[in-house]
Amino acid sequence: MSHALQTLKVWNLLLLITFQSTAIDAMTFAFKRLDVPGALNYTAATSINNRGQVVAYFSSPDGYRSSLYDRGQFQTLQISLDSYGALQQANGINDKGQIVGSYSYFGNYLRGFLYESGSSRAVDASSGITTLYDINNSGVVVGWTVVGSLTHGLIVRDSIANNFDYPGAETTLLRGLNDDGELVGSYFGTGTSPIWGQGFLLRGKDSFTTISYPLKDPKSYFSGSIPFDVNNRGDVVGVFFDGDSLGHGFLRKDGHYFPVNYPGAITTSVLGINDQGQLVGGYFDETGVHGFIAVQVPEPASISLIVLVIVAGAFTFVLQNKRRSLWFYFLPAICHSVKGDRMPRIRTFKQ
Repeated sequence: MSHALQTLKVWNLLLLITFQSTAIDAMTFAFKRLDVPGALNYTAATSINNRGQVVAYFSSPDGYRSSLYDRGQFQTLQISLDSYGALQQANGINDKGQIVGSYSYFGNYLRGFLYESGSSRAVDASSGITTLYDINNSGVVVGWTVVGSLTHGLIVRDSIANNFDYPGAETTLLRGLNDDGELVGSYFGTGTSPIWGQGFLLRGKDSFTTISYPLKDPKSYFSGSIPFDVNNRGDVVGVFFDGDSLGHGFLRKDGHYFPVNYPGAITTSVLGINDQGQLVGGYFDETGVHGFIAVQVPEPASISLIVLVIVAGAFTFVLQNKRRSLWFYFLPAICHSVKGDRMPRIRTFKQ
């Protein structure tokens, strides 16, 4: 093989890597703020299905209540259960419109609920202390339950509740699942953070992957990652806490982690994702807590990469024809194209 062809193959490989990494680095997010009308400075969007329906919970004079956002309109959910407490929190919605969450009664005693077609019913484990977080299109529900002093992950399938424990863990919390049965959650045990625990993704019966946003300096006692949801493409979203103990949203896509921060927010949490890559969550600023929808906006190939393609072809031509003087015409273009900041930009929807 000639030296020119070897060089061309190397250039093609480098360009492929550059295109792939730049496509990731250039990912942007367009945000739309969601506030339930009349909410007392608190709205958090917790889940979004593939029809674009969003569930959220918000503060009201009667405590925390839940709402469905559909086609630009909010509808307060009438969860008619034996609720004597201040919390009715919707956490998950599937494509059928089934909604799961938790409500309090007799103080801080928590029970799970399933809301469907305007009616609701309690969904509990045997202990009766239950938090439900997500439901897939097969009707499988995940969450956690407290039994004595221990907290177990919970999987409810066909009205049958079963505990789930991460191997060797003292505490397990399940927060999300997809239609393939992949689970995300956190566990606490020997060697894990005493605050947030260790995040994980489970594929199959025992294929665990650690979910942990890579921090340059995880110096804080409060640093760590909490995964909240996984879509059918295997993308995971959640919250990570940096070395200064501030919360940021994250998206894990194809094994790569990307921060998600609402513009101007002090903290951001990403709590749900659908198969179209739409994200939902909440952010905190000086006016309170607000919900949001975020859309991934991939950047088109930059002009600098197009220049690199042209340069690669010209460079190969030079090697083949030994007209090395042409190289010096393209060298400044290469140097210029690799300069500059390629950090993700943030754009917002018009309110």
